[in-house]
Amino acid sequence: MAWMETQNQGGVIGTLNGPSLFSSGAYSINYLPAGYVIGASATGGVGDAEFSIFSGVNASSNANFTANTVSTAINPSVMSYVNLSPDPSGKGPGSSLLLPGSSQLNVPTAPYGALTVGTWLSGRILAKWNNTATPTFQVRMHLRNPMTGKVAYTIADTTAFTTITNNGLGMMIFPSLVVLSGGTAGSIVGSMELSYGISGYQSAPNVTTVDCTQSYILDVSMKIGTASASNAVTVYGACFELVG
Repeated sequence: MAWMETQNQGGVIGTLNGPSLFSSGAYSINYLPAGYVIGASATGGVGDAEFSIFSGVNASSNANFTANTVSTAINPSVMSYVNLSPDPSGKGPGSSLLLPGSSQLNVPTAPYGALTVGTWLSGRILAKWNNTATPTFQVRMHLRNPMTGKVAYTIADTTAFTTITNNGLGMMIFPSLVVLSGGTAGSIVGSMELSYGISGYQSAPNVTTVDCTQSYILDVSMKIGTASASNAVTVYGACFELVG
């Protein structure tokens, strides 16, 4: 396992060089009971904005969130984290999308960090898809700067593809990444699999040069190409897990 186990704390497995893990391997679980709706308006930037499914961060004129703003028109709320601890006070370890780099241990020669060679992260996003007039749809996976929220690297991209009409049926998105090499000029390969209703899409594997010594926030964004009240994705839950 790329992340080193330390001890079990209330059903949670601590790690030396990464977030705490559920015993199943998941380290981040997010949810919103009513569903997080992306693109359910004909105004407010839909059709030219890209939205984080976790934080709602968007930029109507910049697909990389460099504006670091949050929509007030069509972003009703953000997804909640599941607390990994049975402690009702919430003081125990909780879900996190933070991937600490090797420099977090303050040991320059240590090869530790959440982005070590061979680390494989995989995710699942459960949603519902409604559309009309077959708009384009795009999903991307990013590593964002934890201090500024800005995108540092885009490591997977479906590109904008034309959808088929699909109203009220399920959508599942499966982002994956593997660290191929570490260090300041490391490399990560990422890909995205998406299925909705009777159709689907698989992005080509993309290799990106990444400074794996730094810390990042893992994020997945969505973008609908046509502004319409009939075009919307409702996200109910998302999780990321350590595969190996």
